[in-house]
Amino acid sequence: MSENAFSQAPQGINYQGVARDLQGQPLVSKEIAIRISILKGSANGDLEYDEIHEVKTNSFGLFTLVIGEGNPGTSSFNFIGWTQGKKWLQIELDENGGRNFKLMGSQQLMSVPYALYAERAGNGYQAGQGISINNNMISNLGDGDTDPSNELINSVTLGADNRLRITDAGGTKEADLSGLVGAAQNLTSVLAQGNNAGNTAIINLGAPVGASDAATKAYVDAHTDGDGSPTNEIQNLSQVIAQSGDAGGAKIFNLGAPTANADAATKLYVDNLNAADGDKSATNEIQTLSKTASSISLSLGGGAVTLNDDSPTNELQNISTQTVDANTRSLSLTSGNTINVDVRDADASAVNEAQILSKVGSTITLSDILGTGGGAVVLNDDSNTNEAQSINKIGNTVTLTAVGATGGGSFTVDDADADPANELQNLNQVLTRGNSAGGITISNLPTPSAAQDATTKAYVDAADAALSARISTTYSFKAAFDYQNLSGAVVNNQPMPFTDDFDDFNIIGTNTFTATESGIYMFFVEGFYNTATAGGSLSLLYNSIKYPITIVLPFGATQPRFSGTFTFKLTAGQTVSLVGDNIPLLAQFNGKFFGYKL
Repeated sequence: MSENAFSQAPQGINYQGVARDLQGQPLVSKEIAIRISILKGSANGDLEYDEIHEVKTNSFGLFTLVIGEGNPGTSSFNFIGWTQGKKWLQIELDENGGRNFKLMGSQQLMSVPYALYAERAGNGYQAGQGISINNNMISNLGDGDTDPSNELINSVTLGADNRLRITDAGGTKEADLSGLVGAAQNLTSVLAQGNNAGNTAIINLGAPVGASDAATKAYVDAHTDGDGSPTNEIQNLSQVIAQSGDAGGAKIFNLGAPTANADAATKLYVDNLNAADGDKSATNEIQTLSKTASSISLSLGGGAVTLNDDSPTNELQNISTQTVDANTRSLSLTSGNTINVDVRDADASAVNEAQILSKVGSTITLSDILGTGGGAVVLNDDSNTNEAQSINKIGNTVTLTAVGATGGGSFTVDDADADPANELQNLNQVLTRGNSAGGITISNLPTPSAAQDATTKAYVDAADAALSARISTTYSFKAAFDYQNLSGAVVNNQPMPFTDDFDDFNIIGTNTFTATESGIYMFFVEGFYNTATAGGSLSLLYNSIKYPITIVLPFGATQPRFSGTFTFKLTAGQTVSLVGDNIPLLAQFNGKFFGYKL
């Protein structure tokens, strides 16, 4: 039998860092996002835990956080397997505080003070006979004899004093587990490992009170139906049909045979009925109506009739109308009479005289109204293509095809010299006739490339904008700086803090000058150096090179002075800064930093 017990150190690791931009400058007083990842085995190992911190840097770009207290990803800090191989710490940064992280680096995690203490403190308990304590593990080793029964456990108890007591034939062994008090998991910790109950019932729940409480079976059974009745929603067929008589295409089956006149009939009942004519045939009385020329016949001895007039067109007439007054129209038929019609509608219906005009093949039909009106006409020609002709050109001859040997023809086009291109002119020939465009815009020109090319508006506008920009960004600037070493030690690579006197183009930062465009720049530095100890230098830092500024003690002066003049060719985005090195304690630089763009 083996019993394991573990002690618990504070669940977090302090971490500090300095956030810098791509130029290596500290991100000062800025909201940033840091992603911390714990990797297994190596810098490229599998992810075991990750979390995100949103922090703000101080005036030096420094930020502080506790690993284990961020917003976790898919795992929990409490369940990192610290005993399972090496762990690597990976740091990622989004300097804008979002989630577009960039890798800053990885390093192996080493022991921290609590962990080093726990390695020794695990042996603080005194092991009894047959019990081994190794670091944070307590194990029952047995007594090594050959009796298979004298180690049988008679009882195992955990007393209110937090001591574990195990009794066997050899007596009672104790282990003090008070160091584990408070290490129990709550339900939230258990569910973080998984919410699958494995088909095991959760029993002995209290009755739910809040809306989010887990409900018991008794609570659910008592509230299955809001009115407490299990039968009052059952409907009979009459109540169902009252809601809707539409069966939705579903069959009603297993009906009883109908007895009353209003009973629903079954298919069997209907199939067994005899036809009223006694022969049980549903088709032998069907007759066929046919028409031949002007004779209409009915089969099976039904007889025939001859139409007096079988022509669909001999009675066709055209009707025309003229206005007599506001309420009367005059209607006339060709080869017929004329009548005056009152066009007022006494029935006040706008649609009861509406008719439908339709066309099938070459026949156009107008529907009647209650057997009155309507009619049909047959078109003599219903083809939309039989008059179509084609035109083509072969050489100088243009030909139009005939239709049914009618129409068509051809003619010859000739400008007398038979040359289709000799009248075309180039631009030079046109200009010899005159170079006035008459106020018309010449459009769709390409971008000029040669010096004599005609230029476009876009080319001129772009050149004008570039020239205007160069003129407008010729600027000067001036800033003051004052730094005293109060750090308690000699300081190197110390940027001088700037406070601008005038800087209309926002090119001076807290300790750097940034070129907004490429060009030649002049820089001037002058001021005083106050120190009681030898040492200290001042340089202009450009393109990772420090250019020293001369510090002298003029004749008759009591305080050293410095000055320097520099000319740099900068590209847009490059920076220049003042940097002090080997600055003694309490030494102070005070002066002016100014210049201009040529």
